[in-house]
Amino acid sequence: MGSASELIHSFGGRAQYLGALQTLERALYAPSPPYITPFG
Repeated sequence: MGSASELIHSFGGRAQYLGALQTLERALYAPSPPYITPFG
């Protein structure tokens, strides 16, 4: 893994990095869908 600036550059810039970070946070902290058993 590289430096912080290399990581940000790999996303295409700061704005894209922050967007990806927000997407990741939404996916991690989204409420999970209700569990549905196969037998109802």
